[in-house]
Amino acid sequence: MTRHPPAPTTTAQPPPTWARRAGHVAWIAPVLGFIPLHVPWILGIPMFADPDRFREWYHGRGPGVGEHPVDGFLGLPAGAFYLGLLCVLAGLGGVLALGLIKDWGGSPASAGLDVRVAGGRLVLLPPYQERAGRRAN
Repeated sequence: MTRHPPAPTTTAQPPPTWARRAGHVAWIAPVLGFIPLHVPWILGIPMFADPDRFREWYHGRGPGVGEHPVDGFLGLPAGAFYLGLLCVLAGLGGVLALGLIKDWGGSPASAGLDVRVAGGRLVLLPPYQERAGRRAN
């Protein structure tokens, strides 16, 4: 049986200051810039918009729809559903941008998980599970 030396462990360097600042802008812009502006529109309040054109668009009767009766999607007005979906995607983008500058991607051991290789597959076991007669702390 051939023994291999243990793999060298490396620690990730924190991102430089300019990258952290850019990362903060990248998560603040959608979360604090896009979402608060669109929440009143989701609720049907035509803030900063022409009320007649907004009402027509909000209820799915905008240009290109014609006389097709569109009353919404999943019980919501079409505009509310569309803007709600955009806000969810903006929030997801904000979280992903924040993940670039935070140390959320640490090793599984730092999260309290036990890493084992079983049959060529990587298995993450919770620390409270009993294994081979011992209990993890």
